[in-house]
Amino acid sequence: MFSNTPFLQSPKLIFHGTYHKMGTVWMMRVLEKVAAHWKLCLQKSNEHGDSLNAGTDILFANHSHLDLQQLGDFAGSHMIRDPRDCVVSGYFYHLWTEEAWARQPQPRFDGRSYQQHLQSLNQSDGLAEEIRQFCRYAKTYSLREWDYDDERIFEIKYEDLLADEQAVFTKLFEHYGFSERAVQKAIKLAEQCSFEKVSGRVVGQSDAKSHLRSGRPGQWKDVLSERHLELIEDSFGDLIRQMGYI
Repeated sequence: MFSNTPFLQSPKLIFHGTYHKMGTVWMMRVLEKVAAHWKLCLQKSNEHGDSLNAGTDILFANHSHLDLQQLGDFAGSHMIRDPRDCVVSGYFYHLWTEEAWARQPQPRFDGRSYQQHLQSLNQSDGLAEEIRQFCRYAKTYSLREWDYDDERIFEIKYEDLLADEQAVFTKLFEHYGFSERAVQKAIKLAEQCSFEKVSGRVVGQSDAKSHLRSGRPGQWKDVLSERHLELIEDSFGDLIRQMGYI
């Protein structure tokens, strides 16, 4: 018999936190399918200070920049990715994206947008600028202040999820408090959102004008130079170590 709830016991608010270029679209698609199947209310939050709406069942925080104390009793998840790969992915994406912030004129670029500024640089200098952009992002959204030991939150590395989606999604949905039957259904829903299913390509096969450009972990090794790695170490090497990538 079909159950109208995925939860084994009393439902808790589901919270997922992520960051730009760290599997955001992937997890959004998964949770949208989960919400649609069980008729759960999904709320998307973009900025610090956003309030939890009445009736929200799943809260998706694009920048993980919320006061968790306002959430009450919740089961959470949080995804990270090697910042060096975020730099590479972000650079190629920001060259063409239509996101408004990337096309907004900025004084520090003499009235040009961030995208126009990137397009005016060669790839080496553009990657260096993207490193500085990531450093600003990490400071704005307090990536260093995240509590990786919060037992309410299931920590996911993008690389681990890509390597074994079924195993990681099983643990994730169990952490959310889903019943065994609901876990299996949610896994099938998540399978529809895999890189291969959505892009029509295998991981590592690039499409320069796709949000899912490559997806391959470790691509920074082929793209970043010693100059870039030194700049990264000086800018946010501590964050990479905090995340467990060094």
